[in-house]
Amino acid sequence: MRLFLIILLAALPVSIFAQSNYHSGYVVKNNGDTVKGYIDYREWDQCPKSIDFKINKEDRQTLKFDPHMIKSFEINGMEIYVTYKGIISMDRTRFPDLPQGLDTTRKQDTIFLKQITKGKYLSLFYHQDGIKFRLFIAASNEQPLELKYLQYYSAQNQVISGGNYKGQLTFYINRIGRGSDKLTRLIESASYNQSDFEKIISEANGDGLNTKSSQKKVFFRFFAGAGFNNTKNKLSDGRSSISSSVMVGPIREVTISPQKIAVFSSTQSPEINLGIDMFLNKNVQQFIFRTELSLWYSKPRFQYLVYEASINDNYLSSTFFDQYTATLTPQVIFNFYNKDNFKIYIDGGVGLNFSSYSNSKLRIGAVNELDSFWPNFPVQAGIIINKKLNFSVTYNGYTDYTQFGGDDGIKNSSASVGVKYLFGK
Repeated sequence: MRLFLIILLAALPVSIFAQSNYHSGYVVKNNGDTVKGYIDYREWDQCPKSIDFKINKEDRQTLKFDPHMIKSFEINGMEIYVTYKGIISMDRTRFPDLPQGLDTTRKQDTIFLKQITKGKYLSLFYHQDGIKFRLFIAASNEQPLELKYLQYYSAQNQVISGGNYKGQLTFYINRIGRGSDKLTRLIESASYNQSDFEKIISEANGDGLNTKSSQKKVFFRFFAGAGFNNTKNKLSDGRSSISSSVMVGPIREVTISPQKIAVFSSTQSPEINLGIDMFLNKNVQQFIFRTELSLWYSKPRFQYLVYEASINDNYLSSTFFDQYTATLTPQVIFNFYNKDNFKIYIDGGVGLNFSSYSNSKLRIGAVNELDSFWPNFPVQAGIIINKKLNFSVTYNGYTDYTQFGGDDGIKNSSASVGVKYLFGK
């Protein structure tokens, strides 16, 4: 398993730069011509500055289009971007990185705007870059206009928020003759965010009957699965641990330490998994934020020779217990090979383990300190097929989950294989 993970990690840099994700779509050129083909669809956390385009998916030649060259582009059924040429604000509005005092800096630019909704009367767009998040409104067949929002620190170092976006929304809605008491209330209570503005635009367009959203609001899916877990437990006194693969440790005749332990015990158990995946972009799914609940057990059985100095002899002793664990693991999946129907990923997270114990016998002189909570740090690699089946291998390095005083205690490591069924798309 370790070799498999090492190979995947070694291949990661090449795969990141080599992979593409072409989906059917089209571009509209500045002369009005529509060119159908395939667009390299990335998980853009910022609006793209350019796109890669192919006429045929198998073509080696790639065309690059930026907003100076085309009017718009669409990845069929997923996202639409339009070109905007005009003034944009340049003040920072992301707390705590705010300007000291009012900043009215603007500049002329040509950029891609992502279409959020398109309706009979009004449409909504946004633009995200390294400076700020901007929302734009447009009436039918008109140039979009940025909805103004600002935040800054006052002379007293207080955060001042404002902007005339509410007035702009009211102006557009009154201009198209769609004003109402409900819309007035929605505008007055609106914060500067996509969700609030979508509600307003949808209502203005007729309760959403004629409104087309560029992307569904479902950004999560559930999963369930099962697997096979091999847990290796290690019991040692911490003073001079001796690596051994046998159940009985060697005798060490020392007067300052009446016991010498160097033993391992392995348990194979089934594992049950339940959880939820959340996406930055549900269509691309390159990054997945997963929260997983796993149920498994371990039954360590240690035997070792004990040397008793007072009688100058040794005897066989044992330590054993049953451990039942529920593990909650928040983690991040990165699909470094990312196609619609086949993905290869690596995964890292933090395992929060909650254990209960029964049928226990601890060695003579040890204080019963079997931890009910202990963390570990799993790494995982796997594949996802058709967005439905997830096969994975997981490894946890040695982690302490009990201390018998000083460095004396028990550690475990685990390796597991599993399959999950992913609900939704």
